[in-house]
Amino acid sequence: MNQLKEILEAYRNKQREFPSYGELMALASAPTVGQWVNVDERLPEDHSDVIILYWPYDNHENEQVAGSAYHVEGTFYDEDGNDMHAPSHWMPINRPATQGA
Repeated sequence: MNQLKEILEAYRNKQREFPSYGELMALASAPTVGQWVNVDERLPEDHSDVIILYWPYDNHENEQVAGSAYHVEGTFYDEDGNDMHAPSHWMPINRPATQGA
């Protein structure tokens, strides 16, 4: 929602035009940092870094673990390229702004 506030503030300050309907709908449906999304309801965009909750070694008797992952075509991979086992939820990672962006 912070992004929506920034866009509307820029509009109020006459720094941009009012957001289109499509832009508003995309912002409203996008998960926010700190919000877990069930993988059965929605997957992240391909080629995105996320945080996931998963069961290590596909063992559902242990507690879930949180870890960073890279998502491609319905599969989550760890930093070594290994398939992450049985993810249940994910959330976006808040990346710091890059210089010049």
